[in-house]
Amino acid sequence: IVGAPNAGKSTLLAALSNAKPKIAAYPFTTLVPNLGVCDSLGYKSIVFADVPGLLEGAHTGVGLGQEFLRHCERCKVLVQVIDGDSPDPLGDFHAIRTELELFSESLSTKPFIVAINKIDIPEVLTKTEELQTYLVEAGIELHTISAVAKQGVNGLVQSVNSVLVRFEKEQEDDFGGTYGGFVEDGFGKPEETDQAIENKKLRREADKATTKRDFSNFTVHFEGATRTWVI
Repeated sequence: IVGAPNAGKSTLLAALSNAKPKIAAYPFTTLVPNLGVCDSLGYKSIVFADVPGLLEGAHTGVGLGQEFLRHCERCKVLVQVIDGDSPDPLGDFHAIRTELELFSESLSTKPFIVAINKIDIPEVLTKTEELQTYLVEAGIELHTISAVAKQGVNGLVQSVNSVLVRFEKEQEDDFGGTYGGFVEDGFGKPEETDQAIENKKLRREADKATTKRDFSNFTVHFEGATRTWVI
């Protein structure tokens, strides 16, 4: 669950799960990501992560943005919550999308759903007409909700589940269904290329360094041909 500060992300998490995040009527109430398990579907559970509000420049590290965006990379689908009572809801939508796209390609291409929040406030639906029109014309899935009144939340959860099911189906189509660690055609897992193995090693080292907050092990050099500093 991503969005600008004070969009109602923590309220939404509390509405769809048993999580008890801190909720208050001021920005930056959430300082660390919160997790909540949603069981409303009955036959399966979905884990939602409430990510602290993103600021302009989050992709460069403003407001610990890089750390929060790394959490988003681990999720299969994003729910972008828009404060329907914001002075510029459409601007808020573009601002968050820009931060996601500038941070990494994986975030820019990740499936996402937009939830316009606070429709319990009478003027919100009228106030967000421009944003709603833009999203419909762009083919972006849209839900209007009131997290505090739990209005429209169940429909949002069902849509998230639909995206997850579609994602899992695409994974099976691309890589083959798995059972007990074996590919369905009877052969073992395909051998990874040297580059894939090296990429996994680098990701593990990066995650380890991030967890320990140890950024002392690095080298810097300047490539004259491309006039680029490489760290």
